[in-house]
Amino acid sequence: MTSVTNLKCEEPAHLDIRALDLLEATLGREQSRKVLEESCFDLVDKLGLIEAALHRREHETARRLAVDIAGISAQIGLDDFSLAARNLAKVLQTTDLIATAAVSARMMRLGEVSLLSLLRITDDPYA
Repeated sequence: MTSVTNLKCEEPAHLDIRALDLLEATLGREQSRKVLEESCFDLVDKLGLIEAALHRREHETARRLAVDIAGISAQIGLDDFSLAARNLAKVLQTTDLIATAAVSARMMRLGEVSLLSLLRITDDPYA
């Protein structure tokens, strides 16, 4: 008899509070909140684009988007999400479709959790 195991694939979001505090100290509370919200929505758009590029097997487009995601997310304190995006950019340089699927799925999960956590901090009504 075969046994099926349900694996939990949840990871908590880790926010770099120092980066967020620095952003607020530099720009002020209101402007830093606007930057964070705009960055979040930009990242959501890029996640949709990367998912579509992966579906179409446009790996170079997906790699460029992953690099963009890594840069933006690092600037706003989403270090784990940034690392996952950099990992995806690296794996997209190979031809390993299984690794690409696994790493991209992890990046998407981390992206969702990270962005929701950040929006909650900004008191965004959509979070």
